[in-house]
Amino acid sequence: MPDFRLRSVSHVHKGPVPVQTLQDVDLHVRDGEFVCLLGASGCGKSTLLDILAGLLAPTGGVAEYAGAPIQGPDPARGLVFQDPALFPWRTLLQNVALGPELRGESRRACAAAALDALGRVGLERFASAYPHQLSGGMRQRAGIARALANQPRALLMDEPFGAVDHLTRVALQEELLELWQRERQTVVFVTHDVGEAVFLGDRVVLLSPRPGRIRCIVDVPAPRARVRGQADLLKIEAQIYSLLHDSPSTERLEPAVV
Repeated sequence: MPDFRLRSVSHVHKGPVPVQTLQDVDLHVRDGEFVCLLGASGCGKSTLLDILAGLLAPTGGVAEYAGAPIQGPDPARGLVFQDPALFPWRTLLQNVALGPELRGESRRACAAAALDALGRVGLERFASAYPHQLSGGMRQRAGIARALANQPRALLMDEPFGAVDHLTRVALQEELLELWQRERQTVVFVTHDVGEAVFLGDRVVLLSPRPGRIRCIVDVPAPRARVRGQADLLKIEAQIYSLLHDSPSTERLEPAVV
């Protein structure tokens, strides 16, 4: 089954003064699940996502996808960053076609994959536009489309809506949920926003301050489709804020067993 499993995963950033960013992380993300990684800046959320993407290797423990060790990037695991980093000299279609192009697919196949992905995020009418002609929200949707062009089974998203205004962020969250409910890719979504994590996720994984360890995993049983401000979501938000408030930054916490 194409799921993620982390067993006792640790990571140390090497340098003149080595810094341990993750310690003994155990996590199982099921196929088709939407999981949010939540924590303060510097707690190792992005490092954990990079390990799932194959951009970093753990310095301890094992990271697996679909029952095999993660040994590098794979089109099956699409990565979406906070900055979509679109090439300004390429049209939207050409930017989104980059993945199939790098895999050596024909020009026709690349264009077809890019058009399909743009259609899935509602940008097909802007295929010939350049990045500077698009709003921030449209550029971020283009970043998602670029990942979708590779037909991934999982989407790994590193604070993808952090650089847009609040109203655009709300709209993008709702669009992402619509996409996920249609296609049911596995999503691992990094955020430091409690409300965003609770609105989007099936589960919220709360990381402790560095070195990042799993403090707890909070289930979000509220049915889809969710409405902002509904009582059960606000109750879960309050629970998470209470956990954050009650945990001093120096607390040493045992990893959750999942």
